[in-house]
Amino acid sequence: MNDAAALREAAEALQSGRADHALRLLEPIVASQPGHFDAQRGLALALASLGRFAEAEAAFRRVLSLRPDDHGSRLNLARVLLADGRADAALPLLAAVVEARPDHRGARAQLAAGLAERGRWADVLTVTDEDPEPFRALRMRALALCAREAEAIAEGLAAPRLQPGELAELGTLLHQARRYAEAEAVLDRAVAAGVDGAAVRLLLGKTRFYLGRFDEAADAFRRVLEVEPGQPTALYELAQLDWMRSGDAASSLAAIRVHRDQRLDDPAAWRLLVRSTLFAEGPEAALELAEAAAARFVGSAPALVDVARLAAEAGQGEKALASAEAARRIAGDDESVLHVLTIARLAVGDGSGAAQSAVELRRRRPLDQLAAALEATAWRLTDDPRYAEVYDYGAFVREAFIEAPPGWSSRQGFLADLSVRLTELIGFAAPPFDQSLRDSGQTTQDLIGLKDPVIDALLGELGRLVQAHVDGLGTGQDLLRSRNTGRWAFSGAWAVLQRAGGRHVDHVHPAGWLSSAFYVHVPDTALDSGHDGWIKFGEPGVATRPALPPERFVRPEAGKLVLFPSYMWHGTVPFTGDDTRLTFAFDVVPA
Repeated sequence: MNDAAALREAAEALQSGRADHALRLLEPIVASQPGHFDAQRGLALALASLGRFAEAEAAFRRVLSLRPDDHGSRLNLARVLLADGRADAALPLLAAVVEARPDHRGARAQLAAGLAERGRWADVLTVTDEDPEPFRALRMRALALCAREAEAIAEGLAAPRLQPGELAELGTLLHQARRYAEAEAVLDRAVAAGVDGAAVRLLLGKTRFYLGRFDEAADAFRRVLEVEPGQPTALYELAQLDWMRSGDAASSLAAIRVHRDQRLDDPAAWRLLVRSTLFAEGPEAALELAEAAAARFVGSAPALVDVARLAAEAGQGEKALASAEAARRIAGDDESVLHVLTIARLAVGDGSGAAQSAVELRRRRPLDQLAAALEATAWRLTDDPRYAEVYDYGAFVREAFIEAPPGWSSRQGFLADLSVRLTELIGFAAPPFDQSLRDSGQTTQDLIGLKDPVIDALLGELGRLVQAHVDGLGTGQDLLRSRNTGRWAFSGAWAVLQRAGGRHVDHVHPAGWLSSAFYVHVPDTALDSGHDGWIKFGEPGVATRPALPPERFVRPEAGKLVLFPSYMWHGTVPFTGDDTRLTFAFDVVPA
């Protein structure tokens, strides 16, 4: 076969996905004619298709040495580097293609996506400025997430000409990014521009709740109910706020019960009451309501999911499994069904079955730390060696003490000032409905963005310890280390004041990467023998058969930080006495 015929056949092989055949045809030509541009380019494409990235990179660089203006090969080289996990090397190549070919939408999209992955949100806005419409969603995300600095959000908001609906969307993204002050400002602009529906008012209420302005939050929720009586989210938020202030379950649930009684044929009204009852009165009371709802709404998969989840929590594994399987027959492998089916299988001791449904759940939600925890729990039940790899306490749990921050002469003096400030911010009799806390109070504001000098000093010291831990983790194929970029960002922080008997039930942090407990004040009983007030790891927050006990305890001490994977089950042992325990906690995610 002559070279021309070999090149044609190689091109056809590449187009039909037979890269290995193309490679066999092109290698002799390249060996005899290193300067043959078409053969070199075909060889590079074949190597890239086969995943031989190092060889493909070398081949594309030879192509560019032959023809430096071949922007298609420059783009393909960038794609090879991205596929090889080398975004820092790929981004300059993509930028060069965009500069030479401003109309190349594919290159612009890959550059914007690569910049977004590196957290360079201001650059994302610049790259998408000339052709904004195809990148609208990415630009909105960039506007929200570049808000880590005040000047960045000010610049970002001035850059585009946002329509009223876009203002509401940006406010939503800022709220999701926990930039509540910026979210409120943008949502106020949206309302002023004429976007004044229930969704915006609800978000304003939640935003003001997280900013600690509870009367204004309640007013926003009431306004929603004036316009839309019985609006479920507004009812729930008002009930939660009343519960946190009073600790009185009967009072806080009264309006929701009236709403349910007025709408007995509305499944949403029942689910609202079930959800709030769970946190205010416990799983047994919530299960009774959920079973009544399932009897009323025969064939409702969501009602059966509620029964399965609550039955498992109430220690009724067989009922949980029967309800989960009934929900599956109706709704198939819906994510909520897979989740509760996994929990039900664990509750009856079917570790193999739980592992199967957890695998599918993780395939759909690969970064969901709760799905990862359920899978690991199934491995523990079946003595799968993979459990020890992800629950490697020696490698993944770290304890360290902070130093006194600049401006304080001692750690003890700093902790005393911090204790005063955090206690001022915790003013509730009960925690929010959807938290793991019991008999405790918690801040509602995200303490990362509070701009408080004492808290900022703490974050600076904690940040140094987090970086040391991240550096020490290294990289690997496991769930934790595979996400380690060496860079990280706080994704939220809060403080908790526990009274005697207070505790965290065992839980995970579904959206985190690394989670923490930092001890500001510790009761004397926690320092005695036994485990009163200690943090414990490994005891699942879901029922299992047999019950799985904690595997590790860590003693709390004032000034100590404990870091651990967000997917790792953790809780606290209740303590006795008249003292309180004050902790500061935060999550971090890769950046």
